[in-house]
Amino acid sequence: MKKAVVLLLLALTGRCVQAQTPAPCDTEGHRQFHFWVGDWAVFDTSGVQVGENRVDLILNDCVLAENWTASAGSEGKSFNSYDPSTNTWSQTWVDGAGSTLSFKGHWKEDRMVFMGQGHNHQGPIYYRMNFIPQEDGSVVQHWAASSDLEEWQTLFYGIYRRKP
Repeated sequence: MKKAVVLLLLALTGRCVQAQTPAPCDTEGHRQFHFWVGDWAVFDTSGVQVGENRVDLILNDCVLAENWTASAGSEGKSFNSYDPSTNTWSQTWVDGAGSTLSFKGHWKEDRMVFMGQGHNHQGPIYYRMNFIPQEDGSVVQHWAASSDLEEWQTLFYGIYRRKP
């Protein structure tokens, strides 16, 4: 009987110790992009809703999973993860048109900045995305493209407002 009680106490103690072990992604670096987690209505600069986005923490809070639906019906998803050894974020974007884009990013001053590269019929094309948390809790996403890293053309400017 004593042996069973001791084994039960050891098992319970082991579980308590395990529960106190911090999650693998519970670090300041991993939390840099948590401001984007939520259920969003997304608007353009004139106030027209251009889509909806849901960003969830998945896989032990190690990955931000984005689920985008444009008002016109197109869809896309991204998976965002942090590498503490390089202090770098990675984003992979995929959509229903067959596009796949890869980005690398860092927290810089007051925003998350991602850079990526693709190609079109004229050669390389560079992408830059800024995610800027606002004081009112909204988030601005500015996505631009360039062929020379000097002149940038806005591809998307969205203002994310949390759904009630």
